[in-house]
Amino acid sequence: MNGGNLFVWNSGQRGFNANMRMLKAYNTAENFVFRGDGSNMETLIGFDPDVVFLTVFNNVSTASDLYADPRMQSIRAVRDRRVYRMPNGAARMSGPVEEPLLLQWMAELIHPDMKPRVPLRTAIRNAYREVFGYEMSDADIDTMLRVEENGVSVNYSRFNRS
Repeated sequence: MNGGNLFVWNSGQRGFNANMRMLKAYNTAENFVFRGDGSNMETLIGFDPDVVFLTVFNNVSTASDLYADPRMQSIRAVRDRRVYRMPNGAARMSGPVEEPLLLQWMAELIHPDMKPRVPLRTAIRNAYREVFGYEMSDADIDTMLRVEENGVSVNYSRFNRS
């Protein structure tokens, strides 16, 4: 989902849909045909997703905005407070270093009972140290994971500093 009245579905993104299946999830918009005319709130209401991930490319809408919007209250993800702004890393959370971190983040939010072998904050710190030679501070990780913004959503405290 991205910005104001424009909803962008990763429907044609084979990689995204494959990642969702790998996470034992389903992109409700996988078969949606986007014709460039945008989609509206009714489309999102029709999808009624369990979780909504907001892109980092447009900071128009936040989870708090969706929770406060009475038009959105029929959407399960909004009622259950499962709307999250995606993390933003050095390479937009793609590629061989950051995509696995993004997938762990998504998996932990899609499946809140999941217990990862390595906590996400530790995985981020290790990856950035090993690949980029950069020592991520707690503040860096908070910013990357958008801890303050996403703190209004359920299960996000799992990413707080210990």
